Amino acid sequence: MALAALLLVSMAGSAKAQGGWRQWDVRLRDGTWIQANPLGAPTDTSISRSVGGFDREEDAIGRGRIDYLAAHDPRVLDEQTARPPAPDWYSCEDVLVFWDGRRTIGRVQLKEIRWSEGTVTQNGVEVDLQLVAYIKFASRWQWLCVRSGDW
Repeated sequence: MALAALLLVSMAGSAKAQGGWRQWDVRLRDGTWIQANPLGAPTDTSISRSVGGFDREEDAIGRGRIDYLAAHDPRVLDEQTARPPAPDWYSCEDVLVFWDGRRTIGRVQLKEIRWSEGTVTQNGVEVDLQLVAYIKFASRWQWLCVRSGDW
């Protein structure tokens, strides 16, 4: 009886942690990996990586600390073959990398992101996060950038 109760509690805990939403990986500029489960954007300058973090500023991660966000595609079991290559390049501007490998350049505004879904805006165009594999943020070292192109 005690074993059954323990099993039930552990299953409930893992189901609650997963929540049924898409998971995102957050790669920080220092090389650290963090899971956002679910991803949210309380402001354009920060993201939350949990349900509670959306309402509490102290749990938010500043955009300047983030190298890129990597989405998990729930339709694919082996994400290493489904996801385009990780954006491990240096970038002077924000970049959206789509599931088909296309890239668009320009400031990404974290517009309406809750529960790992929503939209971002880039160059005046609203983009559904379902289409996005990565959001690569511009380098903090803008003085290193050459305006004729960065990659």
